[in-house]
This record gives sequence, structure tokens and C-alpha cells, in this order.
Amino acid sequence: MKRYNLVIAEVAEADLDGIADYISYELKEPATALKQLARIEDAMATLEELPERHGIVHDKYLAARGVRKLSIDNYLIFYIVNKGTNTINIVRVLHGRRDWESILSQNDQ
Repeated sequence: MKRYNLVIAEVAEADLDGIADYISYELKEPATALKQLARIEDAMATLEELPERHGIVHDKYLAARGVRKLSIDNYLIFYIVNKGTNTINIVRVLHGRRDWESILSQNDQ
């Protein structure tokens, strides 16, 4: 079975840092923050095999770019499969209640 390499964009790394900071400092739950990050990272690792098992997003603009999403707890991992380079590009990790369509559309501007 073909395995893909994960490439995490800087903005996605910043998203992860923001999630950890919010849970640790705003919610005062540093242990929970570590567990949540581990769950998100574990979910990302599952994309190394069969990344196309998750659907392309419904937003027309983002779908044209091939953006897919994986849901884990209250968070959404957005990624693009690049078969040519055998990579999974993690573009953002956002809370599910955020206006992710607008946020992802702004990434290109």
C-alpha cells in the first residue's frame, strides 16, 4: 500500500500552537491540551495511508483546489493530497465552529 509523507504548513503549525495555548491558558487545562494535540497528531498520521478516504469539502472554490477535511473531536484538519510528490499537505487545523470556508479562502490571498 502506498504511503504518503505529511507536510504541515507553517500556518497549520500556528493553529496547533493556538489550540494548545487556548486549552492550556484560557481553559487552564494543560494536560487536556497535550491530550488534544496528541489526538490531532494521531489523526494526521492516519492520512499517510488512504488519504482520499475523506471527502473533498463542499465549498466550490476549495473543492477546485482539492481541499479535503478530517474531523477529530471539535477540530477539522484541512489537507490536500499531492499524488505527484506523494505528500499530504496539511493546510489548516481549525475549530469546527469557526467560519473555515472564509478562513481557508483568505489563505490564498
